[in-house]
Amino acid sequence: MTATATVTNATYSVLADGGYGASGGASSTQIVDAQASLSPLLAATLTHLGNWGSTEITVPGGSVFEETVLAYTELVSPTRALPSVARFAGRAFRLDSVQGNQLVPGLALAEAITITLGYSEAGMAGLDESYLMLLYWDGNQWLTSPAACDRDVVNNILTCTFPTPVLGEFALAETHYRLYLAAVNR
Repeated sequence: MTATATVTNATYSVLADGGYGASGGASSTQIVDAQASLSPLLAATLTHLGNWGSTEITVPGGSVFEETVLAYTELVSPTRALPSVARFAGRAFRLDSVQGNQLVPGLALAEAITITLGYSEAGMAGLDESYLMLLYWDGNQWLTSPAACDRDVVNNILTCTFPTPVLGEFALAETHYRLYLAAVNR
């Protein structure tokens, strides 16, 4: 049997001859699209070729303080509404971390990571690629400010560097921020 969705067991128990037994609480097995092993000393790269484009995440050594699995899951769309200044550009994903077989929600990495996203022209219908940004959900709101992004609109590639990111949800979006300047009459 092959699992195609998250498998959750509420509890388990086993009895053996002689009255010996074992029991435990809830457990969950999550299906992910790609994963990479992170080490405190070594750099790692997670690569995934998905339905909507390629993803490469480069994590330098020193980003984690214990052995960690970086798990990548593609999303059809963001799970939270994007800000009014953003329009979804066809790519969304989650980055999760697992240490000692336990999910570690919201793990903050100690070093900057680089995320390179390929995207399709079909996902850009009606959008201006020169305004693409990779947004990330900080637990309360979508943010763009910590990321520095380079756009290669000829090859449909966006490369963003996130200094000490918190793992979670990311979304590719066209963003238009307005800056208002004060007018002074003399």
